[in-house]
Amino acid sequence: MKQRKPKPSKRSKASNPYECVVDTEGVQYVLDWSTFPINGFVFMKCVETTKVLMTLRRSAARHGISLALRVGIRNGYWGVGVWRTR
Repeated sequence: MKQRKPKPSKRSKASNPYECVVDTEGVQYVLDWSTFPINGFVFMKCVETTKVLMTLRRSAARHGISLALRVGIRNGYWGVGVWRTR
């Protein structure tokens, strides 16, 4: 009997301990907190905003980072805006 090869995981874990990996609707966003500047901004296009918000809040709390998060439309796309405040 042949053994099956294990399938690679769809979700890849962060290689850097300061990375936050957000996987939503087949799109993977990777935020590196060590290089994300204070007052920096990124917009994540997504529909599952509550899942993205929870992931970002958990990761920021784990690393002692303050974020401002807003759900809304930017350039015609629905998603989450992320600002690093400190």
